[in-house]
Amino acid sequence: MRAIRVHEFGGPDVLRMEDVGQPEPGPEEILVRVMAAGVGPWDIAIREGRFGGALPYIPGGEFAGVVEGSSGEFADFDDGTPVYGYPALNGCYAQYVTCPVEQLAPIPSGLSMADAGTVPINAMTAEQGLTDELAVGAGDHLLITAAAGGLGHFAVQIARRLGAARVIDRIKVATFMGTDRPHVLRQAIQCCRNFGVVSIVGVYGGYVDKIPMGSAINRGLTFRMAQTPVQHYLPQLMERIQKGEIDPSFVITHRAGLEDGPDLYRTFRDKKDGCIKVVLKP
Repeated sequence: MRAIRVHEFGGPDVLRMEDVGQPEPGPEEILVRVMAAGVGPWDIAIREGRFGGALPYIPGGEFAGVVEGSSGEFADFDDGTPVYGYPALNGCYAQYVTCPVEQLAPIPSGLSMADAGTVPINAMTAEQGLTDELAVGAGDHLLITAAAGGLGHFAVQIARRLGAARVIDRIKVATFMGTDRPHVLRQAIQCCRNFGVVSIVGVYGGYVDKIPMGSAINRGLTFRMAQTPVQHYLPQLMERIQKGEIDPSFVITHRAGLEDGPDLYRTFRDKKDGCIKVVLKP
């Protein structure tokens, strides 16, 4: 099969199109033919070596596609079933991927493959962070850092549907937050009201220092942190999409084939050409 592989950590130039063997699913995995794969900031962080890890590897953390072959005991995933999910943040920039069953779900009718490919990480992280971690409700004031990205766009839509009185989503311009995660966390702590909540959901990674814990303690801040289990949050997220409360297609600005992956990585990383979300089609 055709796939993008990384043999050394670095910039977009380390992404190579190669012919590799098709993966074989394990006892709790499903083989999927990939139809759309989303590009996210976690892909850049992994490719740059921030998390370490084995080499070579196939990048790509979220996908949509169709089940290939028999799924054995898993009746919800028969051959040809449209599905989406994320297999431990790697493996999706290929024609085929294997995914653990607990990280996979059927695509509801009416949702395109490209749109579904943006949901597994961005939209579910926003859903978890706003509902369970922050419990956003009517009258709340909410700061969403770096809301110009895919996750931020979903978060703004969901927060408004939850009744937030004010959603501050342009803080990046005012505070130069950029993509420096320790700086973002420090700014979020400083911006949070007394006895407020700072939510850190999804892939944060790396070591951070110079965090103003004294300020957080003195003002009684609460920190909520978690990863996002797919099958727990997908039903409520799909209900929002089917009701028209959020629109996945809104975040997709660029679509391309795998062979254009390196160039689109640069566009996504540098936020050129109004880039919010890239979807690759193997």
